[in-house]
Amino acid sequence: MIMTAFKKILRIVVLQLSAIALSNVLGAQNNNSKEFATGQMDNAFLECSYKYWYLKDTLDKDKVTDDEMLLLIGRNATSYISKLEMVRDSVFKALSKSNMDVNAKVAAISKYKTGTQSYMYTQGDNLCEVTKVGVDNISYIEKIPDFNWIVVQDSVKNIAGYECNMATCSFRGRDYIAWFAPDVPVNAGPWKFRGLPGLILKVADRQGHYSWELDGIQECRKPIEFTNKKYVKTSFEKFIKTYKRYIEDPVGYITASGGATFKVIDASTGRELTPAEIRKSKITVNVNDASVSSSRGYDPIEKIIE
Repeated sequence: MIMTAFKKILRIVVLQLSAIALSNVLGAQNNNSKEFATGQMDNAFLECSYKYWYLKDTLDKDKVTDDEMLLLIGRNATSYISKLEMVRDSVFKALSKSNMDVNAKVAAISKYKTGTQSYMYTQGDNLCEVTKVGVDNISYIEKIPDFNWIVVQDSVKNIAGYECNMATCSFRGRDYIAWFAPDVPVNAGPWKFRGLPGLILKVADRQGHYSWELDGIQECRKPIEFTNKKYVKTSFEKFIKTYKRYIEDPVGYITASGGATFKVIDASTGRELTPAEIRKSKITVNVNDASVSSSRGYDPIEKIIE
């Protein structure tokens, strides 16, 4: 529960900033650049933590993957990143400066759980997603989507001590139910979600395959930074097709990329598979310091390319 006193302080701070923050976070038209420069994009005044659950494989519905995501909200930018990946990134940076050999570094980083390897940034009216695909960091930029929310009248629910209203939408192949808090008047939420008159505290698709819920909120003074990595730039449409190809055949994708070493392991037995078995089985691919499982029942969050 969020303390009442904190809620009052937060409301005062947000209202003081609202004349500037709302106009910009809504998608200001004064920043039409489609390039996201590396480094600090903005200063965050609000920090929100979200519990995130999703179903990787629709043929294995008992296995739900979870993560904790951090949303930083500034006057003209936001960032949305896995806390697990933030820890791994900091460890990786420290290891890169050490004199340890490569194998020792790989062993050290592998002790830390891999989080959601997809980062989301907004600046002005543009959105940039960066996702780890095999050995590549692929990025694309699109206009912040319009979700065409329908607010459900007389719908009230208490979440984290805030009185919330319900809204629904259909977006790229999924139907969503969201709860937003008018008492926190910022137009933001987890993942790409926004477009409501208040912070989105909870949202899930009707199938129950993807779900987010606020776990904590506080004022902050932190930089919002665009991560300094080598990116393969593409379009949203090509990214969706590329990621689908990777998930369906990670070994083939990584082999085609070249330069990667990996082993193929059966997810249920731990046994290394032969080439003939690879295409028939659910697999986990270990690429350098990361792992990813192929999914026979792959169910992407965005099903439709608009």
